[in-house]
Amino acid sequence: MESETTFANDEVLPDLPLPELKDTLNRYLQSVEPHVTEEEFLNTQRIVADFEKNDGLILHQALLDRTKTHKN
Repeated sequence: MESETTFANDEVLPDLPLPELKDTLNRYLQSVEPHVTEEEFLNTQRIVADFEKNDGLILHQALLDRTKTHKN
């Protein structure tokens, strides 16, 4: 039995979609909440909201641009 390499079928597989930034940030907040105090969570929410409006927009746009020329 021949074994296939890890990426043997990579070219025939469909591209994975880039998740929306808001969805990713919400998932992050859900994963953090059980592990921090209420005060820490409120602070984390503020940090995430700031990231979403500033650096997050820039970085997410860079990822969107990259999906036009690179397989995801």
